[in-house]
Amino acid sequence: MIDEIDRDLRFILQAHPKTRLTLKVHPYIEAFLKKGLPSPQMKWYMSLYKWIHIKSAGDIQLTEYRFFDNNEEEIRLN
Repeated sequence: MIDEIDRDLRFILQAHPKTRLTLKVHPYIEAFLKKGLPSPQMKWYMSLYKWIHIKSAGDIQLTEYRFFDNNEEEIRLN
């Protein structure tokens, strides 16, 4: 799942490099993405030169994730 998020994240940033991104995920996935040194969130920052804001959402299933822009509008990949 993390590989899918990474792939979609890179695709979005190629199309919209100036966008401030927020990733909304299940609380367990949020904890995983923010844990460790370096955490996956930090690794994205070091490789993409962009900080990805990660928020948990209780209404999102464990295997779901959603990207939002700086206007809190969902970025759809389909």
